[in-house]
Amino acid sequence: MNLNNQNEHSANFPHLKKFLEVHAGIVLKDHQQYHVERKVGPLLEEFKCTSLHALLGVAGRNPIAMKKLIALFTINETSFFRDIKVFNYLKKHLFPSLIEQREQYKSLSILSAASSAGQEAYSLGMSLYDTFPSIHDWNISITGVDIDLNMVEKANKGWYTQLEVQRGLPTRSLFKHFTRENRGYVVKPHLKKWIHFRQGNLFKPDVANRKYSLICLRNVLIYFSDEDQAKLLRSMRGRLHNGGILLLGASEIGRQIPTDCFERKQEGNIVWYQAIN
Repeated sequence: MNLNNQNEHSANFPHLKKFLEVHAGIVLKDHQQYHVERKVGPLLEEFKCTSLHALLGVAGRNPIAMKKLIALFTINETSFFRDIKVFNYLKKHLFPSLIEQREQYKSLSILSAASSAGQEAYSLGMSLYDTFPSIHDWNISITGVDIDLNMVEKANKGWYTQLEVQRGLPTRSLFKHFTRENRGYVVKPHLKKWIHFRQGNLFKPDVANRKYSLICLRNVLIYFSDEDQAKLLRSMRGRLHNGGILLLGASEIGRQIPTDCFERKQEGNIVWYQAIN
């Protein structure tokens, strides 16, 4: 490790922290400064910068550099049907309730927030398709939003490696909803037509003012400060239909949820939050 580079990165780490918090809501921990040199090295070379300070300047002026820098510090770890008991509860209890609410409209919209490579969104789609054939002719829209453009592009392709499909995807679902392609598997059209992904910052207003019946914000809040968590939760309430449902990750259940926005619901070890009218 180059000692001069290490010292320079350490000196500019507070500026990097501020940059990521302002532009992406990401709160870096102090111990993460020791990984900065490894992470930003390729970007320094790509944008011909000799220091982290220079790279931050470029990222402030160049949207592509900004997106790439933010992507270095986002977490893209995910799998199909992550926390299977949540999906089982959705199929047995929450989906039937939401479908009843939207019966007159014949439409159902779901947001997978911080959607990474798309496994959660496709898992939601498979759950709906397999369990509720009566809604196959509905206007179903499952939207994945992620700040990392590389992940958005991968998710929209709907192609996964053998290793990726082995992480949580039942064999029956693999054969039913995927086709073998180029040493991997690609989502079939009957499922793909329901699901799309776009690049976006969850902290910024949705200019299209989309409304959802269900928002999955699982394992996202843990990366933000308490203040930003509150902002994000209020923003999510604004995107839900009245009576809509917010799902958080298991590690986020005990966090402070705005009681003027959501009512906490629980059955057994499953917790969800219903939007207050």
